[in-house]
Amino acid sequence: MATYVQDDDEDLVLRSIAGDTEAFENIVKKYKDQVYKLILSMGCLPEDAKGVTQGVFIQVFYSLPNFQHKAKFSTWLYRITKNRCYNWFKRNRLKTMEIPNYFPDTKNISPEEILLEREHFSDVRKAVYLLPEKYRKVVELFYFAHLSYSEIANSLKLNERTVESRLYRARKILKGSLQKQKIT
Repeated sequence: MATYVQDDDEDLVLRSIAGDTEAFENIVKKYKDQVYKLILSMGCLPEDAKGVTQGVFIQVFYSLPNFQHKAKFSTWLYRITKNRCYNWFKRNRLKTMEIPNYFPDTKNISPEEILLEREHFSDVRKAVYLLPEKYRKVVELFYFAHLSYSEIANSLKLNERTVESRLYRARKILKGSLQKQKIT
């Protein structure tokens, strides 16, 4: 039997819909880290992100029969993750005030450097959250979810030139905002 890395998403989805629990487990194995990191990048605390991640995959399990294959599975999963995270934020506003301190590779960095990086990361995240929504969505999809222009265009129902333009404008706004704060 092939491992989840070798199985393509289309096959895993079809097998999961047909009741193959191993196929769904492979979907979870394949995407759980990406979903978790995306939820963290949206500002969820690590202890809460685990529960939100679990909720995402529960929703995916029950929603798979409704997946229409118009977009890539990863794009559809990303939308579910974003919506689930936004709903979680609405219910838990006070917990979301803190920016996550997720820095996986800190072996050779001094504590002072780690603190400076975290402060810089926090300032950048805050600047992203202050962007107008149409720019913020594109930035989050491109930088945090690592989607391509075409995947972003498909997800937001825009053309690729619009995505490129919004990303360019968002970068300009962010640069100006961070320069005002002297954080470049």
